[in-house]
Amino acid sequence: MSRARAKADRNPDDLYVTPRECAETLIQTIPLKPDWRILEPSAGDGAWLRALAIHPGFGGRVDCVEIRPEAEEPLRELYLELGLVGEVYVADFTAVTRRLVPGGYDLTVGNMPYSLGREFIRHMLFHTRRNGVVANLLRQGILHTQGRRRFNRAHPCWLNYRLDERPPFANDSTDSAEYGWLLWRKGHRGRTLERNLSWTDDSPCRTRDLELVRAEDWPLWSAV
Repeated sequence: MSRARAKADRNPDDLYVTPRECAETLIQTIPLKPDWRILEPSAGDGAWLRALAIHPGFGGRVDCVEIRPEAEEPLRELYLELGLVGEVYVADFTAVTRRLVPGGYDLTVGNMPYSLGREFIRHMLFHTRRNGVVANLLRQGILHTQGRRRFNRAHPCWLNYRLDERPPFANDSTDSAEYGWLLWRKGHRGRTLERNLSWTDDSPCRTRDLELVRAEDWPLWSAV
């Protein structure tokens, strides 16, 4: 889900579908482990579920939450199609105040409604275990706006992959914002590591960027 735009252009429920190749590239920056418990808290049409399903480290188990009741059946059908194991919850994620799994998820991932900002990230952290990771496709502005300064000091971003290309979310069009693949590690209090990342299939930099991530950033995941 997500992407807050001008009110006249806003999609109900902040639903802006993540492009397939974007979700697939971003998931490849994460060294998934087969036994990880994973949550997608704003499932939309299942773009992130599809991306997880083709990751070589994915173990097949993922739960998801979606606010729209009409999306439940298509999501359950997608689980069958992809051979996924897990629960599909129809709920407002920010209203889910009990942990869905004991101890919390290892990874909570997706494209959250930008308009909910701090509230959504805080809730994702609540549902994630100590040293677990929250990963979001977001506008870079969430790290720099004045109103979010206190939140960002309390919950500093761990990894910030600045996207070279702006993802198209509605009618294959983009906006003027800069986007990033932002990862929080629960309990992290240090600096934010930043690097550029190209995600389009036709980009000559995509393969090189992913190789750098695996060589230089994956060792940081030993603490996860």
